[in-house]
Amino acid sequence: MRAVREVEINPEVLSKLIKASGYGIEDVSKKLKIPKENIEKGKLTLSQLKKLADLLKRPLVAFFSDEVPSPKNIPDYRLN
Repeated sequence: MRAVREVEINPEVLSKLIKASGYGIEDVSKKLKIPKENIEKGKLTLSQLKKLADLLKRPLVAFFSDEVPSPKNIPDYRLN
C-alpha cells in the first residue's frame, strides 16, 4: 500500500492563489473533487496539490511560500 502524504499549506496563500487564477474555492473543489473544507483549511494530499498546481498553472513551490508574490508590472511597448 502507498502511504498518503498530507501536506499543510497556508490557507491564506492558498485562497489568494486560487482567487488570482480566476477560480473560486467551490470551482476548484468541484473540478478536482476535493472537499471544500480541506481546501479552506489547507490540508491536501501531495497528489491533490499537484493537480491543483496544474489547474492554477502555478509552480508547486508557490504553495509553500509565506506570501503570494505580486506580479511585476511589465511596460507595454506596443505602438498601437
